[in-house]
Amino acid sequence: MARILMRRPHEDASIGRDVSVSASFAPLLQKENGTFFGVAAHDSVQRLYSFRRIPGFPLIVVVGRSVDDVLAPWYTRAWLFTALIAAMDILVIALSVLLSRQWRRRMDIERHLRLMVDTDGLTGLGNRRALDDAADKEWRRARRHDEPLSLLMVDVDHFKRFNDRYGHQAGDDALASVARCIQENIRQPGDFAGRYGGEEFAILLPYSDADRATAVGEAIRVAVQALHIPNAGSAIGELTVSLGAITDATDANGNRAFSELRAFLCAADEGLYLSKRSGRNRVANSGDTAQAVATI
Repeated sequence: MARILMRRPHEDASIGRDVSVSASFAPLLQKENGTFFGVAAHDSVQRLYSFRRIPGFPLIVVVGRSVDDVLAPWYTRAWLFTALIAAMDILVIALSVLLSRQWRRRMDIERHLRLMVDTDGLTGLGNRRALDDAADKEWRRARRHDEPLSLLMVDVDHFKRFNDRYGHQAGDDALASVARCIQENIRQPGDFAGRYGGEEFAILLPYSDADRATAVGEAIRVAVQALHIPNAGSAIGELTVSLGAITDATDANGNRAFSELRAFLCAADEGLYLSKRSGRNRVANSGDTAQAVATI
């Protein structure tokens, strides 16, 4: 028999109670002292017990604290750490969103600046720098993949006379109108148009043979004349353009028409001059000119 002699906090109903049949009493008999988890007989609460036998006396001192009380500080720290981790997670997510927005804003600004740097302010087409970069890239790509590459050179006919008669503002408006006609008639992915200088434009046509280059050039010529912009300095009486077309492609023997980009560009210029010598307001695509310039 094992009876409770004293309990703290004091409880009259517990004093003298027999706990020998309680499951939490059995571990007290196994050794002189120790610690174990058990369920209290009087209130069925799980507790952490620590006990020690009193030498020379049939007495055992037992201290039992509920598991919730024992773990309360740990729970507090756990909730605190959980809150801190959650706050850090929220902060990291907020910073990630902010950085993402800043990065997208920076990319947009860089894209806008790059567009400004590579765009001709008057016509909205690529400027000479962008045109040179595009020509070099497409030239290398065409050689690497053995694809045809065509180039159109466009020049506004009698533009100096137009400027002298109608003024520079009218000249700027005319160039902008020509640029729109060019942009509206280059539809294939990779096509690129830029202002070569003054009243002259250049159009790169990747993956395009001589037939397409001529067709695109003719469409641009017709579109410009359809604007019906008066030009008293022209025999036609309207603003027109002359175009020179050239194509670099592999012949039946596996040879390319041009050995270097400079020769390709010079051939397009020669085609433009041929168009002007032939009466202007036309597209000239001369294989003879290409062969002559290819040796430069």
